[in-house]
Amino acid sequence: MAFLIGGANTESADYEIENSVRFNVGDSPHLEITPSSTGDEQKWTFSTWVKRCDISSSNDLVLIGATTDSDNGCGIVLRGSGDDFKLQSYCAISGTANNGYSFETNARYRDPSAWYHIVVATDTTQSTNTDGVKFYVNGSQITSFGASGYNQNINTQYNTASSKMQVGARATDDAQELDGYLADTYWVDGSQLTASDFGKTNDNGVWVPKRASPTFGTNGFKLEYQQTGTSANASGIGADTSGNGNHLTPTNLAAIDITTDTPTNNFCTMN
Repeated sequence: MAFLIGGANTESADYEIENSVRFNVGDSPHLEITPSSTGDEQKWTFSTWVKRCDISSSNDLVLIGATTDSDNGCGIVLRGSGDDFKLQSYCAISGTANNGYSFETNARYRDPSAWYHIVVATDTTQSTNTDGVKFYVNGSQITSFGASGYNQNINTQYNTASSKMQVGARATDDAQELDGYLADTYWVDGSQLTASDFGKTNDNGVWVPKRASPTFGTNGFKLEYQQTGTSANASGIGADTSGNGNHLTPTNLAAIDITTDTPTNNFCTMN
């Protein structure tokens, strides 16, 4: 079952998202940052709006990931056609998720006309898997998983000094590039939040974004995709507007990839 926001229609909201960034898989695009200091490796929250484009490929589409080396890495992934377009969050340690965790939803997310709001909030100090890794899609918590495994108190590769974090492609090898759009992206270091921290249900019963003000922590960032530069600074596509100054470096992204197709101004999509 897929949860939608208004198909190709435009919904009004108190908080208007002005821009998104387009990831064209043919360009091999991504954004990346390597933290200079370690924050909270066990507790963090990722929130973004995503509109996927590729619904034919078997390739997975990485929203965000982190890696220490080829055997140790994490990812939040929209699976491809071969894995039924499910949403997955995993952490592999010493080459296997059996030492970390892996969750894959039963629900499928394959509507190319819809913006999905995805929140994955993790706290590996929690004793149970349902408390340790939480998924929310368009405001609803996902509790049905086709596969799940969990180890308490592990350190993920997120928020780790010298471990690369990457938006839009797998951090290990730049593969599994996103083909779609991202908007209003948050990374929160040190807090396990919920969907209601980033969105709300409007008077028409539709989940819409709201202005969020989390405590971002050491390595936290907010990406509004309002700039067009290709450097890791306040004028860049990966400019951090949280106040932390954790700007991401764009690779194979250009000014043409900044668009006004957003969750609050959803463009029609040819299917």
